[in-house]
Amino acid sequence: MTNQSMPERVKLDPDYNGHDSQVIGWAHDAVEDDWPEYIRADAITPQIAAKTLLAAEESFLSGGPATEQFLSMSIAACFAAQAYEKGFGDQAISSMARTFLIALIDPMDERLDYLRADPVSGEAVRQARAAGKGGG
Repeated sequence: MTNQSMPERVKLDPDYNGHDSQVIGWAHDAVEDDWPEYIRADAITPQIAAKTLLAAEESFLSGGPATEQFLSMSIAACFAAQAYEKGFGDQAISSMARTFLIALIDPMDERLDYLRADPVSGEAVRQARAAGKGGG
């Protein structure tokens, strides 16, 4: 089997005290028979993802490092709060939830530009990305 055909796998932390295992790292090329502590990445439930983000926040609030998961969640939460503020009535809650998910996937998504202090900044970063110069 080639690397391209191997399913992406996620390592599970056996020491996590929740009902599901905490996702702690990504691995490619793991074979289930050789690495039973790995599961298919597409088997991650919303609950596992939420527990992972919550664990990252709790770790940070307890003095741990600001991990990539914590920073991603914090940025998404900021966008979500702004979307709630700009929402109207029942739309505010839906807007907040949708915005949180979009920002968690890609904080430079153009659908978030209206929430930025400088809406042009998102476009500038996307253009830098497209040109291969990095960016958010």
